[in-house]
Amino acid sequence: MQSINFHPDGYIKLTADFFEDWIIDNTLSSAMDRFGDPSSRSLKWRFRTSAAALAADVAASGSDWSALSLHLAAASREAGMEQEEVPAMLADAWKWGQANPTRWMALPRRWVFDLEAEEFIDVTNGVTLAVPAFDWAFSGLCPLAGWSTSDFLLCEGPVIEVDRVEFLAPRSARFVHVDDEVVLELPSDWTLN
Repeated sequence: MQSINFHPDGYIKLTADFFEDWIIDNTLSSAMDRFGDPSSRSLKWRFRTSAAALAADVAASGSDWSALSLHLAAASREAGMEQEEVPAMLADAWKWGQANPTRWMALPRRWVFDLEAEEFIDVTNGVTLAVPAFDWAFSGLCPLAGWSTSDFLLCEGPVIEVDRVEFLAPRSARFVHVDDEVVLELPSDWTLN
């Protein structure tokens, strides 16, 4: 079982590899597919939109932009793009991605799912949301068409699921492992609302 910790600001500390499968299997894979589709605008447009989508995911996840952008640069060469423009376009995409990080990727840093109560808990303040309320609050953030945000987070695995919540004496929230269960310990003066 992986260790789960918090940043000093109260958010869940997630490593970049937490999102790596999504970035490689979805964002980067879609970008590569887009290059091979001549029916969709110009090659430069396809490159810019692909690079911007990848940069937004990389910025939100904390992944390594220089390593992942090399895959796009290689794909641009294979597609026959003029290479003198690629570095500037990648730099523009990275600037844009840093200013517009993928919004759904912030949810697993703040929210956990309590399997016992079947609700989401904001670990920064103890606010709880039932699944329908969570979906209403974060509608439009799911990257998969036809899915609700909660279905995506729970089925695709980017949200931490806790087996139960206990109110104990720690000064701040923390995760502990007890008998193969993940337990979220919250300060005893918190109340979930």
